[in-house]
Amino acid sequence: MTVPFTYIITHISSGVKYYGVKYARNCHPRDLGITYFSSSRIVTNMIAEEGIDKFKFEVRKRFKTKKAAVSWETKFLNKVSAATSDKWFNLYNGGDVWYNRGGYTLSDETRQKMRKPKSNEHQKKLAKILNAVREIPDWTDERKVKHSERMLGQNNPMYGKKASSDTRKKMRDAHIGKKLSIIECAHCSRSMSVNAHTRWHGPKCKIL
Repeated sequence: MTVPFTYIITHISSGVKYYGVKYARNCHPRDLGITYFSSSRIVTNMIAEEGIDKFKFEVRKRFKTKKAAVSWETKFLNKVSAATSDKWFNLYNGGDVWYNRGGYTLSDETRQKMRKPKSNEHQKKLAKILNAVREIPDWTDERKVKHSERMLGQNNPMYGKKASSDTRKKMRDAHIGKKLSIIECAHCSRSMSVNAHTRWHGPKCKIL
């Protein structure tokens, strides 16, 4: 049985909240915090990093239809001006900014709007939220090694995948006309791009 509902997720230490709506087929309020953790990428990433115990989950209202649920969410978000408030994780005030009400094909104009980079205000709010609610660790050598180890083998999202000839051509074309900085390896005296030097030479040179 599908029971659309709205909910609030609170980051306990900072008090910043996210107000959302769930209306997918077979959804139910009891799923919140158990199998469903939010439609916000910010919130889900933070839960993955900090742990679910750092958040409070609360069902706010139940509805008979998804249209009623979405309408209520939009009304609430606009009332508190969530998109421009530092007290909310929400980057939009709901509504037609993201919700496809009928599953119809989006117009070219709408697609272009969605492709446009986010405004400076949007990016500033996102950065401010992330910096305020979590401590960003320094990118130390130890952290670099751990990150590298986590991306090895099957843990790498590109493991076992191969770029198509069309993709390789696009990558190649994107660099045509660009001047690459050339550097010489102090150990083997070979000249190469900075990226190649960082990856294969310098302290990693096979001559060592």
